[in-house]
Amino acid sequence: MPMVCQICSHHERLEIDRAVLSGMSKSEIADRFSVPYHSLRNHAEHHLSRQLIKAHETKDILNADALLDETRGMISRIKDIELQAHNGKLLGTGLKAIAELRATFEFLIKLGLSLQRALAEESQAETRHSIDELKENLSVLEMETLMSLLLKAKGEGQSPELLSARWSQEPPTSSAPFR
Repeated sequence: MPMVCQICSHHERLEIDRAVLSGMSKSEIADRFSVPYHSLRNHAEHHLSRQLIKAHETKDILNADALLDETRGMISRIKDIELQAHNGKLLGTGLKAIAELRATFEFLIKLGLSLQRALAEESQAETRHSIDELKENLSVLEMETLMSLLLKAKGEGQSPELLSARWSQEPPTSSAPFR
């Protein structure tokens, strides 16, 4: 009989899903809702509904768009102040507006770099996770074949035909999962 996910059948599942999507740590969520950490981790990786994830991503995008619109408005107002100060020969006010504009652009650049870094780290984590899954599910022979194909695609490795010929002469010693 298949096991039922403790989180999917939990009476506060929606609140748990929202907490996961909000970025709260899984250990905090597990403590808060009195559920096992490993069940929560498995649920977060495999059972969150795609629709709920998409809705959360859409909300994040709308919030980012609102922040971007707010920033554009602020930049426009600062430019207006700078122009008025320039036309009125109010150099002190104009310099303050320019300094504020510079600080705003500096902030936007730092924010962009942070987002790029976060996306790169997330991508690397997903790649590591995919590799770990492959290691768990492939035999040594399958893993060697995959690695050879990847090397060949990069122009660095032996062709699969050569490896296949080698394996037909010397069969691999194990078909156990690669670890």
